[in-house]
Amino acid sequence: MAGQKVILEVRWASPELHCPVCGDVIFSKQGSINPYPCAHLLFTYVSDRRDWDFLSPRMKNLLGELRLSPASPGFAPWRSPLLGSLRSNDVVLCLQLPGPAEEKPPCTVAVGIHFPIGA
Repeated sequence: MAGQKVILEVRWASPELHCPVCGDVIFSKQGSINPYPCAHLLFTYVSDRRDWDFLSPRMKNLLGELRLSPASPGFAPWRSPLLGSLRSNDVVLCLQLPGPAEEKPPCTVAVGIHFPIGA
């Protein structure tokens, strides 16, 4: 059981992001998160702040079991142990925003999506 990581290079500073399962807006073009996220959204994480914008109840439980927090050394939701503890039909989308390649972080915003089996 392990989640999958997908890196998306975004060419504009504030993309509108939709859930790939149902089409609901996750982030608006202004960069604000939907206050009523769909059931497929597991989390949104902003690496500049090293903090979550949204955590589903399942993710809160998993982080508690793993005793992980953004303050943990080397923490990133697209790395193990978190990625290795996700379900096989969970995907972490890593959005890389524009910037020089040598300064570009591996992920600027991470979004966890649960793809229901048979969806």
